[in-house]
Amino acid sequence: MLTNQGRKWLRLLHRDIGYLCIGMTLVYAISGIAVNHIEDWNPNYHVSVSHKQLPELKGSASESEIQAHLLAHFAIEGKLRTGYWASQSHYKLFLKDGSQLSVALDSGMVTSEMISRRPVLPELNYLHLNEARNAWVWFADAYAIALIFLAISALFMFKTLDITRSRKTWLTLTGLLIPLAFIMLA
Repeated sequence: MLTNQGRKWLRLLHRDIGYLCIGMTLVYAISGIAVNHIEDWNPNYHVSVSHKQLPELKGSASESEIQAHLLAHFAIEGKLRTGYWASQSHYKLFLKDGSQLSVALDSGMVTSEMISRRPVLPELNYLHLNEARNAWVWFADAYAIALIFLAISALFMFKTLDITRSRKTWLTLTGLLIPLAFIMLA
């Protein structure tokens, strides 16, 4: 077992390594929540959908007239990717950022789906999902090793007289049983 001096050094190491892990823990926690709910929302982009009636587009117009009118009305410059006729009376315009405008010429109704990048989250998700690769893999591995140290060192920082009556024993077992239960029920 550890001596009092050994526990003192373990607590100091645990504290300092814990401080080093705060930033990475926040990166993984925030992006983890974001990507866990990817079916409910897009963690990297915000998509706003709106409908506008533009009577001047009602009827027949050439493709270039429709494009020019839509780009002018929505104040879009230099972002045009492509456009196509979905049907005889329905035209779709795609922008370079993934946004799109769709016009029904029989009614003059324009549906816009405008995409904007969310602040900070895409960068956090980029790290969390290991899209950076290379040196990031080594950094993430070092973080994982630090978390393993924090988990194990926490068990030995303080003396436990009766391990069966110790709160740390029951909390540790509960923490182990929860993921095991999910694995067994999956």
